[in-house]
Amino acid sequence: KKEAQSRPAATKSKVSRRFDSLAAYTGPADDRGVRDLLESVAQKNYPQTEGSYEKTMWSIVYCPEGRCADFYFAENYEHSYGLLLQEKGGFLKHEGDGFYETR
Repeated sequence: KKEAQSRPAATKSKVSRRFDSLAAYTGPADDRGVRDLLESVAQKNYPQTEGSYEKTMWSIVYCPEGRCADFYFAENYEHSYGLLLQEKGGFLKHEGDGFYETR
């Protein structure tokens, strides 16, 4: 709580707008819709000073039905790294089109 109180007012309002956007979202809840939503509230959309901003370092889109998760790094929402959970433990990881088994 102390940390939040010490933030400048401008930063608090940017954070509030980002979370308000997430809370108000009523669009599609499929993986692409969630990814697009996360991209829309990434830090790059809320510059702090002329031409500079804090970068969103990672975002995760989790699909419980498919038992998979896609990870996006450094605001690159066009390229994902993913995990597909297997039934008997372990998982498959993918980058692009290929899957790789991990135990």
